Amino acid sequence: MEILENKKAIQLKKSEQLSYKMIITKELERKIRFICSKINNIEWSGVLFYTHEGEFEDGSLTIKAVDLIVLDIGDATTTQFQCSNPDVITYMVDNDLLDCDMALIHSHHMLATFMSGTDLNTLLQEGTDRNIFVSLIVNNAGTYTAGITRRIFSKITEEKCYKTFQNKEICKPEESYETEYVEWFNLNIEKEEDNTNLFPEIAERLANIAENKKKQEEERKKSYVLTTNHNAWDEEKWCNWQRTAPITETNQPTLFDYTEEDIDKNVPPTNGDFIIDTKAFNDIVIKLLTGDITADSTTTTITRAAANMSLVFDRTFKEMEDFEAFASNIIDFIIDSWGNTVYIPKNTEDEDAWIEATATFAYDLSNRLLEVTPNKYTEIYSNILNNYL
Repeated sequence: MEILENKKAIQLKKSEQLSYKMIITKELERKIRFICSKINNIEWSGVLFYTHEGEFEDGSLTIKAVDLIVLDIGDATTTQFQCSNPDVITYMVDNDLLDCDMALIHSHHMLATFMSGTDLNTLLQEGTDRNIFVSLIVNNAGTYTAGITRRIFSKITEEKCYKTFQNKEICKPEESYETEYVEWFNLNIEKEEDNTNLFPEIAERLANIAENKKKQEEERKKSYVLTTNHNAWDEEKWCNWQRTAPITETNQPTLFDYTEEDIDKNVPPTNGDFIIDTKAFNDIVIKLLTGDITADSTTTTITRAAANMSLVFDRTFKEMEDFEAFASNIIDFIIDSWGNTVYIPKNTEDEDAWIEATATFAYDLSNRLLEVTPNKYTEIYSNILNNYL
């Protein structure tokens, strides 16, 4: 939905002063996990039902999410629905939810949860039309992000003042008007503990297998320790118990003229105006090359990630439009999360310096990706990063 023409001037402002709480009931959590397991590679969305207690003013506001109804299964990056869907009121009546408020819930499936540009636009749009709006973002990994908005009206009265011949100041109200904006807060998420054993027979069998495995390991270790005169054959036999075949590591040959050590130590030149966290910078390069927001230098190297990038992405994204949408989301998340932490201006009091730091970060990141592996995927990354310059 588009924001109405007469509301374009309304702005969205994030409050860093306070955060409130969202409690997710164990029944709702089970439903979310089930839906994510069934719809695990595209976005889905629906209505979230919740109750509330406490107030904004004293920081006691608590949102209790109790149920949901799925209304749409979208694609890799988008989902949408209409709250006027008649299934919503029917579901509320059938499940005794008429006392609940309605919010938005949608999944980022395999991606991290964060307030993307699209999600922030939704907060502004819905927060403009409602007094209070709540949005919950979930994913397959069970990490959630939630926000709540409220409309703020600011009344301003201007006075017209002048001085008389006797130098006396006269002031009279001249004009009174209102400004409006949408303020939003992060919600700290808490999940109710769920000690329900859904499959007791399976749980018992797994526990028995684990216990037997532990006993076997202890017996074999004990036998090995008590062997005081073992020869090379005994040691080889012991090693073969630990692993049936030697573990070998194979690396795909690189097409680069420089060595792996060179490429992973190559960092952007230190700019005199910024303090650069070079490790964090290279970790972010790895995240983009692998498409995995959790990847870093502890799991792979830039060389290996670059060598495998096209193969992995060709298998993952059947259409380039899907990759473009994914790339936009992951870069949006990276700039939002690390934009002001990897490049820090030496003059931290200068707001323009912070803007320049983010732009320089995006510029260097674009160049680095094209340097390590120029291909159709890094070119798309580069084009998106250029929007931040």
